[in-house]
Amino acid sequence: MTPSILMSNKSEAMSKTKGIRTVLWLHARNLLLTSALMAALTGCTDDPELLPPVGNHQLYIDTDALVPPALGSDATTDVPALFDRLEVSVLGKDGELACPSCAREFDVDVSSFSEGGASLAIVPATGTAPVARVRLFRAEARLDGVLQPEAVIEVVVQLPATPAEGTVETTVFLPTEAVGVPRGSLAVPLQTETSELVTEGAPGASRVGTWAFANRTTCADASPDGAACIDGGPYWMGNPLVRGADFAESDRQRLVVLSPFFLDEGEVTVAEFRGWAQSQPDPVEVLERVDDPTSEAFFCTYTADPTASDARPVNCVGYEAAAAFCEARGGTLPTEAQFEYASGDLRSALFVWGQDELALCEGAVWGRGDRNGTSLENVGVDACLPAEVELDGPVALTADPERLAQTRLTDRLTTGTGEVVFDLAGNLQEWALDYYHRQDESCWVSSETNVWIDPICHEPGEAGSFAVRGGAWTQDRAFLRAAYRTTRTSLDDAPYQVGFRCAYPAVAAE
Repeated sequence: MTPSILMSNKSEAMSKTKGIRTVLWLHARNLLLTSALMAALTGCTDDPELLPPVGNHQLYIDTDALVPPALGSDATTDVPALFDRLEVSVLGKDGELACPSCAREFDVDVSSFSEGGASLAIVPATGTAPVARVRLFRAEARLDGVLQPEAVIEVVVQLPATPAEGTVETTVFLPTEAVGVPRGSLAVPLQTETSELVTEGAPGASRVGTWAFANRTTCADASPDGAACIDGGPYWMGNPLVRGADFAESDRQRLVVLSPFFLDEGEVTVAEFRGWAQSQPDPVEVLERVDDPTSEAFFCTYTADPTASDARPVNCVGYEAAAAFCEARGGTLPTEAQFEYASGDLRSALFVWGQDELALCEGAVWGRGDRNGTSLENVGVDACLPAEVELDGPVALTADPERLAQTRLTDRLTTGTGEVVFDLAGNLQEWALDYYHRQDESCWVSSETNVWIDPICHEPGEAGSFAVRGGAWTQDRAFLRAAYRTTRTSLDDAPYQVGFRCAYPAVAAE
């Protein structure tokens, strides 16, 4: 018969309660499986008379990774699961599957690794030493149905020679630190003699969820005025859905760990910026608003004298001036990683409000371009054209909850302490602290790890410009996605789209 993977209904039930139990039937000879033998192989009988006489491997799998809590469990975690799928394959000499059905994939949660870890029985021909590839990943790691290796923990092992009878037990450990950097290969698979990731026998208590960075860390001190504490923790930076010709691609995923930090609740306003700019000994880089609607500066909000627009976010500000303003406040511009973490709701969401593609006109400040007779003619979209003149540019926050809900119904991050950060998706694009590097440039690529701790690009990339995050009031909903990124020189085209906010260091609470 054709080799296959067999799983009984009882085994399926066990996978939900006591871990995965399945059989990879890899015997080289064609075998006629009786119903009794099949039942014995898949664990459907306790009758010792029906146990298979052939030798086999019991492969146990454990991990320190953060996976979903068990279904129906009362356990809670403030960090979303980083991995939720397990794949086990037995490979042939060519690297392909040893048989058409020599791979199984499962949803996993904490219970999958309980009582000694997930386990599978592998039954190859006597004397052979099968090569098994074990992968742990998250379902969203696929792009167009293809698993993206940078978001996968992969370990390739060679099991001991198969005995004529009896069971050989082997444990494979999947460390989170190995994500994106496979351990072992078909040419040089790991073995018990060469790697601590492969051990003889069954595992002890599972280490699932014990990765050193699997928890949130909050701020030890109270937030500064006008800022909110953003708890630190791990998340997936980059999203397979964020790619295309209209903007810089950000589909490559990396596992990022951030320390806690404080972040301004809103974008810096005209009044705030003017007060600092006019105190400087040298002129600062900012475009002042003009009355000519055919000029890009018509949509700039800054004026040298106070106006009714003082509460509006300041735009048309150069990178150097924005960075200097934040430094004077005791902070910096937020890094790309910090901004994406906050704008993904601290859980790698597609938008700050979740996975929903729909962005209502009331949900965020976006889609307010195409202004006839102005420099914005044929720029942006007019899906959310407002009646108010105020919306000819970035919109001021207001203390009026009803008015606020008309423009920021969903573009807000509510922290664990109830503080609210606005305009992470729309209103203005914002300067990030980093130099811009493409996702395949050196700052974002490492052959040694795909775990990044508080990353920042300190050196210029090939573009020589700075990173910009978030969407602007003239753009459409595609630019509101958390992983969206682009690059600008200090004051290039469309300066009216760019503003900024500040981030501040925080000490982690013990």
